[in-house]
Amino acid sequence: MNTSFENLQVPRRETGTLFVLDTTARPPCPVRAHDVLLDRASGVVRTYEFHHNEYLEMPADHAMRFITNDAFLVKKDPEGPRMRPIPVRTEDSVRLQPDQCIANYDELTQGALLSRTKARAGSERFTKGTRKIDLIDFLMDTAAPEAAPREPEDAEGLEDLIDDDDGELDEDELEGLMPKPELPGAA
Repeated sequence: MNTSFENLQVPRRETGTLFVLDTTARPPCPVRAHDVLLDRASGVVRTYEFHHNEYLEMPADHAMRFITNDAFLVKKDPEGPRMRPIPVRTEDSVRLQPDQCIANYDELTQGALLSRTKARAGSERFTKGTRKIDLIDFLMDTAAPEAAPREPEDAEGLEDLIDDDDGELDEDELEGLMPKPELPGAA
């Protein structure tokens, strides 16, 4: 199966070499040549000759060009395990399990926020007594760079809505957040 780079995140190595085997280099064509485009603007390519059952050592960034094609085996060393591309999850590719949902931070309990906070570096100062809004701020500030920062809707006054006893919204407070239905004939 030939896979495109569009939806894949390819493991990269800063320096060094990897080993590549072309599984289609076999008799009656025991040698196969493949080009790696080095510079799109100038059209500069590097040609590699693959021989039957022989791993070819090459710069890691060149080897990564072959990782998405199942006809090639890319390895850190010839005796090691095969490297595989890592699928990137996009909004379209996320599938939730039946017991999962997507929620905004301000919809989570203080305990759920604290457990997510504690999983991140720099969270040592947070305790069970930390205000919910402070946990949300920390989580937003330490979000992965690719995650688009987003302001919680109606964030103003959120900390005033939180019950100081348990960090949860009471039923009366929650009802105050819900839009009021418009009644027919009401002006």
